[in-house]
Amino acid sequence: SAWPPILFSGELLELISTAETTDANYQAALAAARAVREESKLARAGLLPSLSFQANIAGNTQDIDVAPGAFGLDGRQNFDAETYELRAQQPLFRFDRWLKLKQVDRRIAQAAAEVAAVHAELVMKVSERFLNVLGYRAELRHSNAELKALLAQLEQTLVRYEIGVATEADLL
Repeated sequence: SAWPPILFSGELLELISTAETTDANYQAALAAARAVREESKLARAGLLPSLSFQANIAGNTQDIDVAPGAFGLDGRQNFDAETYELRAQQPLFRFDRWLKLKQVDRRIAQAAAEVAAVHAELVMKVSERFLNVLGYRAELRHSNAELKALLAQLEQTLVRYEIGVATEADLL
């Protein structure tokens, strides 16, 4: 008996889904596309402002000798020096960074096209093999039906031979 096509389409979708997770070529194309997308983040970061913060604290010791009769403290003096620096930089225009971003964008599009091509090839390969299996199933059902028909014909011929209606030539 023929099975409804909806059963086969569900099986095919499951097979494609399994192939997507196990096919090395498809997984490699996905990994390459992810790597290119990471490059995009780095290229975009080159266009953003940069911030830096720096803090310095230094302990200083100074020996001061004041001349007799001069004004000021004499002896060893300890003091700390603290400096803080916050720096923000934004280049007005960096053509090289814009160019790099555009190149990465083109590479992203190329990687997406490669993923789509590998996926299409995978779907075609799985579908072809699936359809071959369906063909083999149909051939097997047909062969089984032929075998049943031949066995039934043999059984009828044997019965006819036993009752004397058929000859030995009919058995061949």
